[in-house]
Amino acid sequence: MTSVLCMKIGTHYDGFYSCLRPWHKYKSTDFHYLDSFGYDFQAINAGNDCRMDADIQQSVPLCIAFDFNSLINWLVVGQPDRNRKRMNTLKSFYVKYDRRLNELCDDFDAYYRPRKARNNLVVFYYDSTALGSNYAVNKEDFKYVIMTRMRRNGWQVIPKYLGHPMNHPEKHDIINRGFAGQTELVPMFNEMNNVDLLISIETAGVYNGQKDKRGEKLAETEDDKLEGRTDGSDAWDTLYLGCLKKPVYGSIVPTT
Repeated sequence: MTSVLCMKIGTHYDGFYSCLRPWHKYKSTDFHYLDSFGYDFQAINAGNDCRMDADIQQSVPLCIAFDFNSLINWLVVGQPDRNRKRMNTLKSFYVKYDRRLNELCDDFDAYYRPRKARNNLVVFYYDSTALGSNYAVNKEDFKYVIMTRMRRNGWQVIPKYLGHPMNHPEKHDIINRGFAGQTELVPMFNEMNNVDLLISIETAGVYNGQKDKRGEKLAETEDDKLEGRTDGSDAWDTLYLGCLKKPVYGSIVPTT
């Protein structure tokens, strides 16, 4: 429908994120910063970093979560806004093939580097899939690689372990109650910074009561890109559930 009929991808209302609606997306650009470049488009491209985003709470740590795959790895960034009872998904990153977790952490660092001097605190949510596995990196597990690279880049990382991944029916229920406004945080997405992530979420189906992940291991094609599959949505699930289960309040981070 997309490649041939040029139809816009929309939410599958019988899919895994069936309660996602258009009003869960927002735009938030700092036009004062953007206007400072005038018509110097080369400078605008060079300055494409977090200073263009108007939705970042400067006193609140950045919250991050990952998904790991031998072909594609994702990093999703968000912040809970307790006053407005929402979780803003600020931005998402992915790397494919020969670019792995170290490069993914470097992409995060390059984008959020202007914030580092003011607030370098990052809350890293992870589950048991980050422990004891190494197929995407080297002999060290994913958690070790991420913590080492982020700290080497100058970030103060607070790890928060979520245990074993939640079963799909329970996860489906909690997340869709969140979209319906029935949990402490309503998920919201910066639309401009999460184009591929939103495709991953909007097209995620259900198979035998689980999120339909049958296509994750298939070879990439022009009409079936890796970044459009469920890996990105899995990273976002970890972020959202982490913000619910082990919350961050302002600049104060509860102990793990």
